[in-house]
Amino acid sequence: MTLMKISACGSACILTVLWAVGAAGLTLFFLLGYLRALRALSGARQAPDAGIWLSSCGIRFHRTISIRLLDDARTPLTYGLGRPVVVLPEHLETDVRRRMYILTHELVHIRSLDCLRKWLLTSARCVHWFNPLVWLMVYTANRDLELACDGTVLRLLGDGSRKAYAGVLLEFAGEQEKANALREKLLSRDGFWFCF
Repeated sequence: MTLMKISACGSACILTVLWAVGAAGLTLFFLLGYLRALRALSGARQAPDAGIWLSSCGIRFHRTISIRLLDDARTPLTYGLGRPVVVLPEHLETDVRRRMYILTHELVHIRSLDCLRKWLLTSARCVHWFNPLVWLMVYTANRDLELACDGTVLRLLGDGSRKAYAGVLLEFAGEQEKANALREKLLSRDGFWFCF
């Protein structure tokens, strides 16, 4: 009887250690990716007319939102909870129409607290790393966050902007599928830490 208790405890202990190693390893992977991405994004410059850009989108915030431009960014992204930062590709500085659509999209992510949701999803993935259904849940939740954001943006912009907004989304989707060095090298495919 004692031998069975020892072997049962041994199996449980081994499984616990395996789970802890997997959870710690995945957490470390995501944290290191986040820190490397922050370092890569540190070269982004402050947008010169950020206040005007924000007011043109028609979404009001009670907190400061920083808009930065980065030459290496192929697609826009948002990060940060307390002091959100929107990083836009450099070429959007001169394209007013596309910039307004993309900035509105990113601001809806901020207003919806999608960064917090993605952090929670990533935490669930780290804790339940062994469960493929959790990985599927994270994938579908990220997709649903994007679809909900697009729906909100379309309501804000009105019916007259649907076709133009869809065109801009398709342009950036094509860019994202290409070798997006900033995202693909530093981050997981579904955009773990950042809100894109």
